[in-house]
This record gives sequence, C-alpha cells and structure tokens, in this order.
Amino acid sequence: TLVIPRQLMFEAKRITAPTGRPGTDTNDVNAMKAMGLVPEVVVNHYLTDADAWFLRTDVPHGMKHFERRADSFDMDNDFDTENAKFKATARYSFGWTDPRGLFGSPGA
Repeated sequence: TLVIPRQLMFEAKRITAPTGRPGTDTNDVNAMKAMGLVPEVVVNHYLTDADAWFLRTDVPHGMKHFERRADSFDMDNDFDTENAKFKATARYSFGWTDPRGLFGSPGA
C-alpha cells in the first residue's frame, strides 16, 4: 500500500494507474501496475510534508495497534445548570514489531 500526502495524489495516479504512459513516444507498459506491486494508494491528509511517501508492506507483524483501554462512556447531569454532560475515553498505542513493515521517504 502506498501512503502519500494529498499533494501527491495526481503523481501517484500517474505512476500506478495507467497501463502505458499516453503522450510519450514509447508508451511503455507500466510494470508496477502489470505486476500488482502497489495494490492500493491511500491519501493521508495528516502527512504534512508535501513530498514524503511511504510503502506499507505485507510482512507479518509489521505495524501494530494495541487497544490499551476499551471505549468507556459516562454521563452526568449538572444540577445547577440543568445540562447533561457526556464523555468518552479510550487509550491506544501504535508501533511496530518488524521494521520491514514500512518503508518510505521523509521528503526533501
């Protein structure tokens, strides 16, 4: 999976989608598409560097997500203001076990 910032959407489409590059004199076959090397492109709007990109691989136990505390919901009423208060809490951790799970370029 190719993970990119929104600024690289068109460039990623140009690289991964066409079978050949129209408008060129060779119109070569796109080897990445033909071999299925990048099955999907994901745009991450939280990436702040406009030329950073990352490849998430299918290595077992690469990227990890742990739910440290499950979702908890609570409600209370404020007697003085007659307002109902609601809250939700949860705790998560993210990391990796195998560094081959993600490869990328931090940009320029």
